[in-house]
Amino acid sequence: MALSDDVVAILKDEHCRKMDFFISGLHIDGTGLGDVAKQVADGGIAVCGRDDLKTAGRYRATRDELQVQNDLAGALTDETKRAVIVHEAVHALSDMRSQKMNDMEAESAAFIAQALYQLKYRGGKTWKSKVPIFVAALDVVVAKQLNEKTGVTVAWDDYTELRKAIQEDTNYAKKDLNASAGYNGIKKHSGARCQ
Repeated sequence: MALSDDVVAILKDEHCRKMDFFISGLHIDGTGLGDVAKQVADGGIAVCGRDDLKTAGRYRATRDELQVQNDLAGALTDETKRAVIVHEAVHALSDMRSQKMNDMEAESAAFIAQALYQLKYRGGKTWKSKVPIFVAALDVVVAKQLNEKTGVTVAWDDYTELRKAIQEDTNYAKKDLNASAGYNGIKKHSGARCQ
């Protein structure tokens, strides 16, 4: 099974299909994630296997590439790795829709979707984490009842603690999170991908 097939399987599963909320003008739902899956299946978004990733995946908007660990197939039974793929797919969805958002909004949206996916995968059972970003993202999901309700809008003031946790995380501390996330649509690519 190709890596792209694994990504498509995650994005079309029952948990992604049941997601439905708004944040920073972006609608994150099963239809949107299904559209990302279609772009992956059709090659508009390239899935690039990597041996050097520290996480299950990352999205590069400038190249319309979803980079994933080469052994992603092993992640198909790992809820946290599946949830990371959903996180990155939210970045891809934002890029597809040329969503105007800054990096803080983009990361917040992706972390909230990641936590929601994981909660759905776990049948609604919450979990403990020592990572402040994951704690704060799950707190937003629970407070806004995103697992039970559909069409909920997560407003700027609803994720103050998540923004603080992102800002203080070593992966983001040196990044200008007020800068544009740079989403500009999926383009036609000629030549080699995944370089």
